[in-house]
Amino acid sequence: MAAVTATREMRKAQIGWIIYDFANTIFSMNIVTYFFASWLINELALEDIYFSLAYSASMLAVALTLPALGRRADHHGTRLDHLLVFTLLCVGFTELIALTALLQSLYTALIVVILVLFAAANYFYEGGLTFYNALISDVSTPENIGKISGLGTGIGYAGSLCGLLMVYPLSTLTIWPGVSGSVYTFLPTALLFALFAIPTFMWVKERPAVQAHIPARESFWVGLRRSLKETRDYPGLLRFMIGNFLIADAVNTVILYMSVYSQSAVGFVETDKLILFAVSTTVALFGSILFGYITDWLKAKTALMITAAGWVVCLLAASVAASKAVFFVIGGFVGIFLGAVWTTSRPLLNSLAPGEKLGQFYGVLSLCSKAAAVIGPLLWGLVALIGKSDQPLGQVTLDWLGALGIGEPAELAGSIHHRLALVAQVVPMLIGLWVLRKLPNRRRYQAP
Repeated sequence: MAAVTATREMRKAQIGWIIYDFANTIFSMNIVTYFFASWLINELALEDIYFSLAYSASMLAVALTLPALGRRADHHGTRLDHLLVFTLLCVGFTELIALTALLQSLYTALIVVILVLFAAANYFYEGGLTFYNALISDVSTPENIGKISGLGTGIGYAGSLCGLLMVYPLSTLTIWPGVSGSVYTFLPTALLFALFAIPTFMWVKERPAVQAHIPARESFWVGLRRSLKETRDYPGLLRFMIGNFLIADAVNTVILYMSVYSQSAVGFVETDKLILFAVSTTVALFGSILFGYITDWLKAKTALMITAAGWVVCLLAASVAASKAVFFVIGGFVGIFLGAVWTTSRPLLNSLAPGEKLGQFYGVLSLCSKAAAVIGPLLWGLVALIGKSDQPLGQVTLDWLGALGIGEPAELAGSIHHRLALVAQVVPMLIGLWVLRKLPNRRRYQAP
């Protein structure tokens, strides 16, 4: 009977952990990717670089603080408590974005406040993932971690799609004069995140901390320095962090600008974008689950390298796509490899680091991926700025394409800056593949 009860409790914990991916990706899709960024750039005509600065600032803050916070959570056994606090704060700041955006039509200067609120909400969303990812060790074994990770990622994309569809009708409304319908999606997004996260905090049970204490006065900087130093104590861990940094650089940037790019380069309207995201996220759901099984079968390193190679092909294809039909097909493949990135990276880290330090090293992983998210959007913004058709980079590229007979320069002129920005993301992806090639390929952590 005790064994049956334990099995039942473990399954509830797994469901609780998986459903958090459903909840948090509602925020990621609606705020970070779809409605908020498009509202700022396409409707308010804000330059890409300002959104990039707000997003990058939040990622830099995550990168600098989460290794130390993860280290403390490991020592005190408070990963779940930290996740709860970060979730509530993300929800709260998103609600403030909704309120301030309603007033923005009356006070243009409030756009600065909105960018600050977005940076805060995104900090707590991204920071919470450190504690959430570390909790996978409490709901899985080395034999099924790939499957659990894949189910979480897959259900996350179901959350993206469901969250998008639930609030999309609100984006067509005209209630407040001068206020875009996109603004009406912000508050429901916050509430849906909070609602679907409830089972996580009811069903997931964190195991007691292995280490009894941490110096009470250890600063963030000391914790960061010690966490970074300790990555060298575990073979392959530092190499994984660097490779993940480079891959996340491209992936996070493409996610951030997918809505903008599809409209600028391919001419998508809102209905087209909705279909694109529906296709991509639906495929990502099944791709995530598939790569969960591939991870358990081939092991995480091999699965991650297949994923990165797939991304390179998709980015190059998307950069030259001209028709909507072709872009929809590419979007489907992007969905497969998008889900696979997160599915494979969690088991890979768990195979390289001891369980009692997962919060700390997921914090370092946050540092790497969020530092990449600082560089990637800035790289996009810079290339988009200097790659316009009236700038030297854009002019040279258009002349080169015209000489090769690739497209009509006049037709490409309006989108060449965004196409160049997309191609720029291939470089870090290729370097990341090269770095990962020497990683250990195993199922579980082995003490050095």
